[in-house]
Amino acid sequence: MGSHTTLLPSILLYLLPPSSVSSSLSTSSSTPPLRNTSMYPACVEDNDCANDRRCFQYMCYPWQTSTGFRWCSKREDCAALLPEEGGDDRDGSCFKHEDTVSVNFGICLPRSQMIRCKSHSDCPGGKAPPQRKGSLRCNNGWCGDPAYFEALKQRPCQRDQECEGLQTGEMCCYDFSSPRGWQAGKNGQEWKKRCCDNPTGNPIIRPPDSTPPKLLKQLDSRIRELSLVYMDMVVCEALTYQMMLQLESCMEYRTTTTTTLSPRSGHRTSTSPSLTPLPTPLLLLLIFLSVKNLPRLSDNDYRLSLSE
Repeated sequence: MGSHTTLLPSILLYLLPPSSVSSSLSTSSSTPPLRNTSMYPACVEDNDCANDRRCFQYMCYPWQTSTGFRWCSKREDCAALLPEEGGDDRDGSCFKHEDTVSVNFGICLPRSQMIRCKSHSDCPGGKAPPQRKGSLRCNNGWCGDPAYFEALKQRPCQRDQECEGLQTGEMCCYDFSSPRGWQAGKNGQEWKKRCCDNPTGNPIIRPPDSTPPKLLKQLDSRIRELSLVYMDMVVCEALTYQMMLQLESCMEYRTTTTTTLSPRSGHRTSTSPSLTPLPTPLLLLLIFLSVKNLPRLSDNDYRLSLSE
C-alpha cells in the first residue's frame, strides 16, 4: 500500500499534459524583470530624474546604490548574465553613463538592449505586438522594454520635434483626455501637453467617447470661453463628429454640405455663397469675341486722337 502511495504523485505528473508541466515549472522558476517603471521611472535626460539619480539609457537609475543589475567596467564583466541580473544566461554588454567622470562604472545588459535605434523596426521584435515575449521598442534611441515606451508617451512635451524624436507621436498636443486637462488655466497657457496622433491634424488629445453628459456640459462651457481667443475652432475640429453634435459651442464647425465655405473655419456651409470660375479656354474665347466686335479706328481718327 505504501509503495502505491509513493508512486501516485509520479503517475499523476506523467498523466498531465506537457504544456501544464512546463508552464508550472516556468512559473516557479521565473524571475521578475529588473526593468521596472515604478522603481526606475522613464527618462530622456538626467534632469528628468530625482534623488540624485542618473538617466541610464531611458530609466532613472540610483547609481550610488547597489541594485540587481551587475556592475561593470568592460564587456568581459558581463559574461553569462543571469536572469536575476536581467540577462538570459548569455554574455551581455556593459552600458556606461555619458558622465564617466562622476559615474565611473556601468551596468550589464543583454546585448539585445544595447542596440541603438531610430525606429521600432530597428529592434528585435519591433514589428511584433508589444505583449509578445522578446518584443522590444525604441526607447530614447535604445532598444528596450515596451513598458518604458508606454511611459515615455505620458511624458509632457513642448515642441513637435520632441515627439518625433521619441516616436511617441506626430505632434505635441493639448491634453483634453480628462477634465483636468480642459479645466486647467486660461487661454491655453497652463494646459498640459503630451505627444499624440490626431487624424484631424489638430493638436488635441480627444476626450474619450464614453465621456458622460455632465462632463460634456463642462467641456461645452469651456469651449465657449475659448471662442474669445479663437481656440474653440482648434478644439472642435479635433473632436469626433459624434461628439461635436453633442456640443452647442461646436455648432459653427459642423459640416453640413460640401458646396460653400464658412469664413472662419474653412468648413463648407449651406449659407455662404460660392462662385465657380469659368474654364480658361472659355474665358479666352469670350475676350477674343469682345475685342473683335469693338469698332475699329481709322487712320484719321488715330491721328486726331494723338493731336488732342
